[in-house]
Amino acid sequence: MYPCWCNSAKSTLVLNVIFLPSLHSVMLLLDIVQKLAKEGQSVVLRSQHEKLKPGTNIYVVDSLGELRHLYTLSPIAVIGGSFLPSLSGHNISEAAAAGCAILTGCHVGHFSHMVLEMQRLNPLSVLQVSGKLELEKALIELLTNATLLEARRRAAKEAFDLLSSDIVSNIWNLLNFHIFSRQSSEETKDCMRNEASSGHNSN
Repeated sequence: MYPCWCNSAKSTLVLNVIFLPSLHSVMLLLDIVQKLAKEGQSVVLRSQHEKLKPGTNIYVVDSLGELRHLYTLSPIAVIGGSFLPSLSGHNISEAAAAGCAILTGCHVGHFSHMVLEMQRLNPLSVLQVSGKLELEKALIELLTNATLLEARRRAAKEAFDLLSSDIVSNIWNLLNFHIFSRQSSEETKDCMRNEASSGHNSN
């Protein structure tokens, strides 16, 4: 589950966008929607092609392949699946590439290396919070402090871009060392053998 909080430009309302890219069943989705409705939330499902209304405060994106585009609409991304020890987080790369301020829990599993690398490149790039109270505090701070929000958005994008360029560079160096350099070496040897052979024949 990927929740993203969007601050609507046309209203003071904060729209909660919940991404559900891997629902196991329709029943699970219906259960989630029913629970939200019982809490008094106004919920709209993308799969039902429902239109957002002024009173809508939760938009459930129960579809695939749209995450990258929808992240560009949100200044803040809360990456779920990382707030309980039994979970292992989700990929933060698309949110970072879109320039979202990134919030995540402490249980990021095999994404821990990426989180640590981005924080090393820029401490503002990823903010990890330990629970509901810290998350609420961080969200309120970002939504009421435009300077801090912009700094975190810029940090996430720049850290991701640097990390991506390093990955490309490392892959190229590995390819160059293990394949291209050896290929070049073999071609040089073949050329020298051909020249030696030609010289021997001319004599």
